Amino acid sequence: MSDGKDEFSIDIDKISERLKIFRIIEDLLSKFDKLLLSKGASLMLVLPPLIALVVGIGVWKEDRTPEWWGAFSPVVFDLELTPFMDWLSIMFLLAMLLMLTANTAQAMISRMIVKYNALIHLHSGYNIEKSHGFEQITQMANDTINKRLFSTMVTLLALLLQIIIISLGSLSSVSEILREFSLSCVLINFSFLIKRKNVEFNTSEEWGLVGAYKPAFHPSILNYPLTEILLTICDPFLRYKIEQIIEEINTKRRVKLDNYKFFEKIVLLHYLHDEGRMTTTDLINKIESEYKIKQPSIIYDIQLWSELIRHLHKTCDPFNRLMTRTLQKNLDDLESIRKSGYYFDVDIDDIFDEKGSMFVQLINASHKKRTVLLKTQSAHTDPEIITHSIELNPQGKAMMELGNRPWESDLERREVILAAADESSAWIWMNPKSKSSGELVINVRLEDSDGHLIDGRTLISLSRTPMLRRFSLMTSRFAFSLGIIIPTIRLSWWVFSLI
Repeated sequence: MSDGKDEFSIDIDKISERLKIFRIIEDLLSKFDKLLLSKGASLMLVLPPLIALVVGIGVWKEDRTPEWWGAFSPVVFDLELTPFMDWLSIMFLLAMLLMLTANTAQAMISRMIVKYNALIHLHSGYNIEKSHGFEQITQMANDTINKRLFSTMVTLLALLLQIIIISLGSLSSVSEILREFSLSCVLINFSFLIKRKNVEFNTSEEWGLVGAYKPAFHPSILNYPLTEILLTICDPFLRYKIEQIIEEINTKRRVKLDNYKFFEKIVLLHYLHDEGRMTTTDLINKIESEYKIKQPSIIYDIQLWSELIRHLHKTCDPFNRLMTRTLQKNLDDLESIRKSGYYFDVDIDDIFDEKGSMFVQLINASHKKRTVLLKTQSAHTDPEIITHSIELNPQGKAMMELGNRPWESDLERREVILAAADESSAWIWMNPKSKSSGELVINVRLEDSDGHLIDGRTLISLSRTPMLRRFSLMTSRFAFSLGIIIPTIRLSWWVFSLI
């Protein structure tokens, strides 16, 4: 038994050593990808049409050489136009193959690091493979690798055809036919690359897996919205680290481990810092003094939190607008809320490619607990009616004392107002699914427990595909159709000539 444990310990040590090497390689490949391939120069999309142009010129000219080339070619390369284009296409295809290989290798290494990280967590007593999102991360990595391998194989086929053309001679009749099949491969590859949704992920950055996959589930009713949204959009590894920090804070505060009250304030500080409402020094000092978290800790990683807040905005833009409206409130606004006994606000996104969200904020400013019904009704969504039964706590002590509290700074006002609102509020997060593209009219009703209307809103949203996405799909279809039609016509003509 002891030997087994020692052997497992040795294996973990080997895995840790491999991880260090893999992380260095992954970091280099990720930077190369961001600088030249997927972002930056975007050669992954620039090079395929350039290759198609070069091969296409060879197909079009065949054995005809224009007069201007006769004067130009001896200076550069003593070849006729078609052979020169064949050699140039080989160089471009090799460059494309190198880029795809680097891109695929990075994805494979990232997948391997995810697997090794899971083993290390298991050795520490936490089975992260059973946590929410791990299966989606693995599936996303596998799908991405398979797509990149397909593109690599098509590029390799085009390259082999071009090499055969050079070996047979660029001006032979067989080469003319092979060149058109090579052009077909290039066009099909371009159609595949331009329409694919780029999924960029790595593990060399703490936030490298955030946003790389769409979470399959999120809680509908949020009591601590910043924390709960954050935990939803985070990948399993980062979520585990954040949960460890929450546990550390709650242990010091002697509250339940699943209580997000104190961590919510830390996320709010980062949220305000990202808006430029406080300096980095003030942020770090405030967290250190109030929560006694020692450095180093990811809680002080400013770049990580900037990325997390950016993803929070990107995923839940309506929530960001509701937050802005809440944080801009003054004492008169809060007094009005207290007089009416409740606060109701709602915001919605346009739905792009089935991605969009709707947020509702409810604040109970009365002295007793309230149960309300939130109903969303629309003939354009599926389902057409959604009902939430929500239990709101009575107004908290912080809200009752707001009227007598002077503000020392705008930052203090924002912190206190959101803390007071959170104490007796609920946020509802919904992802409306449209039945078809076009305009959506959504009615939102707030009712009491007896079904009487308290307040309501009528919202208009658009369900559509983004313009660039539509352009990509249209270009992809055109390139694919051209890639099928060109060799079909050429083969038909060749067969007809034999008959």
